[in-house]
Order: sequence, then C-alpha cells, then structure tokens
Amino acid sequence: RVFTDTTTPNVAQLLHSFKSLCIVGGTLLVTSPVLKSLVRSFSDDTIWAMSFFLTCIHLFLHNYSYSNGSDTDLNAPVSLNAAIFTSILLASRLPTNLHVFVFIVFAVEIFALWPIVTHIIKRKSTEWHLVVMFITVATTVMGFYCLNKVIMTLYIATIVLITLVCPFWLISIQRYKYNLSGNWTEAKIAGVIEDDDK
Repeated sequence: RVFTDTTTPNVAQLLHSFKSLCIVGGTLLVTSPVLKSLVRSFSDDTIWAMSFFLTCIHLFLHNYSYSNGSDTDLNAPVSLNAAIFTSILLASRLPTNLHVFVFIVFAVEIFALWPIVTHIIKRKSTEWHLVVMFITVATTVMGFYCLNKVIMTLYIATIVLITLVCPFWLISIQRYKYNLSGNWTEAKIAGVIEDDDK
C-alpha cells in the first residue's frame, strides 16, 4: 500500500506492507529462472535495441510532475511497464539466477518505489529533496566513473544542460517576447458581446 501525504501508517498497515513486500520478493526469487530464460532466444543486438527503445518510452512518458511533488497520483503505467520490461530484457544476459533476482529487485526499487520516496520528500522539505537529488547524481557519476569515463562526461554534460543551461537560456530569451497588436478586431465571446450591446 502507498501511503498518502495526509495519512500516518499504523502497525497494521506496516505489517500489511511488510507481508506484501515478502510476497513480491518471494515471487521474484521463485520466478528468477523463468525471467532469465524468457528472452534467451533473442540475439544481443535485439536485446540492446529493444532496451534502448523501451528506455526512451520510459523517459518520455514518465510522470515527472509526481516526482516533483505537483501531482498527487503516479499515473504512468506505460512508463513503468517499459522500465520493468527493459530490466527483464537486460537481466536475461546475467550469469546466474541470483544476479537476475537482485537486478529485478533493484529495478523495482528504482522505477516503482523511488518516485514515491522522492515525491514524499519533495512535499515535506524542498531542502532535503535537493540534498537527496545531489546524492543521487553524485552516486551515478561515481558509478559511471568506474564503468566508463566517456559515459560519465556525457552524463555530467546532460545534467548541466538540463538543470543550468536550458533554464538560463529560457529566461534570457524572454526579452525577445512581445505581443502582436494591430488594427484588427479582437475576438469576443458571444455572451460578452451581448452584454456590451445592452
């Protein structure tokens, strides 16, 4: 169960959530061999292409307003399904069933539970939200540093572009904004015209 901002979980709700967690974790553990062999017949090129395509779907259809604290409901089923299926595709190339289990659990935590956590933190404290986001970005940078420095550089450049350059550029071009005016008749709502005539 997902707790809203106005509810405080009691013992019964926490026990219910823990039971649900055990059920989901046990199900993933039991089905790990199936998930590992689900797309074994697919070639590596097909796996990479489908993963890239589904990741793009996830990025474009994700409800960023919820993570930012604006919306109250996380209504992005297509985005979530695309992310989980991408995880299953990539998990099929891991060596053991335990690797598959850990990878899928991590994917569920990141794509399904992490937006809820960031939403609650954002609604409670903007300062803590910034701290958590900074830690997240720093952790990602360190992970990319261990993996590939080129990818790390591209990631940092993308973060700087999205969070600093684009907003500054949008603010700077506001001075070029102007309203068109002329000698044409402006459109009026029918009810307003009738009231003016009276």
